[in-house]
Amino acid sequence: MYTLHRNRCTVCPEYSINPQKSNVQKSNQIDSRIKDSIYWAEKGAKVILHADSVFTGFMDLKWNSSKKEAIKFLKTSKELKVDFITDDGCSIYFKGFFAGSVIKSSVLSYYNDKLYDAWVDFGYKSDVFQQTLIENLELKYGKAYKTDKVCMWDFGILSSAKNHPKIYLSDDKEGLSLSYISKYRDEYEAEKQKLKDNKEKSSIKLKDL
Repeated sequence: MYTLHRNRCTVCPEYSINPQKSNVQKSNQIDSRIKDSIYWAEKGAKVILHADSVFTGFMDLKWNSSKKEAIKFLKTSKELKVDFITDDGCSIYFKGFFAGSVIKSSVLSYYNDKLYDAWVDFGYKSDVFQQTLIENLELKYGKAYKTDKVCMWDFGILSSAKNHPKIYLSDDKEGLSLSYISKYRDEYEAEKQKLKDNKEKSSIKLKDL
């Protein structure tokens, strides 16, 4: 395998590295990574597109619709009506019937007059009601991720992804609750917190220190 030439040990030609072959292998590896990246990007885009097509809002209210639209909808609804609107205008509470049952409390959340979140509190419900609700939600949104106390519809989107919409059904000591979380929530909640922090900072006057 090795030959000695003028006191130097060299590798015979048949065992030497072929630069051209090495470059081809590296090129194939890069091409493979690019193809994998494109595949997952396209798959992720399709999943998000699907979520946007089936999870457009809450009931007949589209995400980012205004409070005026919600009030009009609730006033014309035979099963629901406005309970009260918070002073800051960020939340509309409503009551009545939802999913065929009397609801304990419900709220629509807004940021800059844009709907981004809805929450329904059913209170204590039977196992039959809960199972029927899950089945109907799965017919509309697909299979849920389930544990003993939680069902979640994440539309196949990675939990680490930004702008992640989901539906969350929880059964705990407070009863059964259902959350509709739009892909805008994290962004809007962050903006609301930023405004709150800035307001607190501006309230501290140097002359009072």
